[in-house]
Amino acid sequence: MAVLFAYLDRGFPDAGHDVTALALVEQSISSVAEREMVPWLAGGFSGVGWMAAHLDGWLLDVAANDACQAVDEALEELLDRRAWIGRWGLTTGLAGLGVYALERLPHPRALSLLTQIVRHFENGAEHSEECISWRDDPRSLPSSVRAQLPTGSWDPGVSHGVAGIVGFLACLQTTGAVPQCRSLLRGSVDWLLAQRRMHWRDAFYPYHVAPGVEDAPARLAWCQGDVGIGMALLLAARSEKENAWEAAALQVLRRAAHRSLATVVDDQAICHGASGLAQVFQRLYRLSHEVVFLDAARRCLLQVLDEGPTRDTGILSGSAGVALTLLAATTSVEPQWDRFLLLSPSETR
Repeated sequence: MAVLFAYLDRGFPDAGHDVTALALVEQSISSVAEREMVPWLAGGFSGVGWMAAHLDGWLLDVAANDACQAVDEALEELLDRRAWIGRWGLTTGLAGLGVYALERLPHPRALSLLTQIVRHFENGAEHSEECISWRDDPRSLPSSVRAQLPTGSWDPGVSHGVAGIVGFLACLQTTGAVPQCRSLLRGSVDWLLAQRRMHWRDAFYPYHVAPGVEDAPARLAWCQGDVGIGMALLLAARSEKENAWEAAALQVLRRAAHRSLATVVDDQAICHGASGLAQVFQRLYRLSHEVVFLDAARRCLLQVLDEGPTRDTGILSGSAGVALTLLAATTSVEPQWDRFLLLSPSETR
């Protein structure tokens, strides 16, 4: 909500939105000190740190009163271990900690965190036929998912899977901060490209890749499936100037842009609903200038307006994300907040 009101102040200055944003920032930072929190980007103290880093030099002066110092120290302690124990992805895993550190650049502690994060990705990578991937250990999965995937799985998606790692590595590669990330990026892109189901009519990517698991097309969403994965591949292609990767990414995304929303989208939210699709397609139109993505963004925005209000207030699953998406569609304010979703590289800062 603090991020939303900060952007509202940019779109509609002198309306008092900055005062509301600062009050929400203070509440958020206080919450980290007052109660125990998980470290993750979504729902954890890294998310609060990302907010403070994102608003630094604009709404906040973090340099004068470093609100991120406690987050840095906690993450340094968490990462100072021989092996990573936990999930690898964006929202509740190691890649999300990397997204916080990216937002923190060029602070020296951010570089230290990113180096540690890449080390853990190197040590935890699984190599096969020149491809690189990361498998979630079944012990790190929620109990409901563990019952379906007792041996763990490879998740191609953005929220918890390899596409989120690819997006993070692509954004890191554009900064040049940790050169070792390049081989991980190229190997994980090769793995993602190898998971395409070329014989399916409406989609390319499944929910999971695991022995004994039914190979079913993933939903149309930012968090899982073709839209989020295609965007991660496109960012990787642009970071490495790989025309073949870009062609593959656009093939996936163009097919997704033509899919009907009526049977696959029943939510406003960014994570798995119409707002997330709208923001991806808006970004794609800016990057490619292809009308198919502009048309898809408009259809998704109409779907956002048709859905009932969400009960949540956050960016991923709630009204703040919906409002930020609508603000991006209706004003000239650059939506840099979508770096949180790996929809634009850090170099746009």
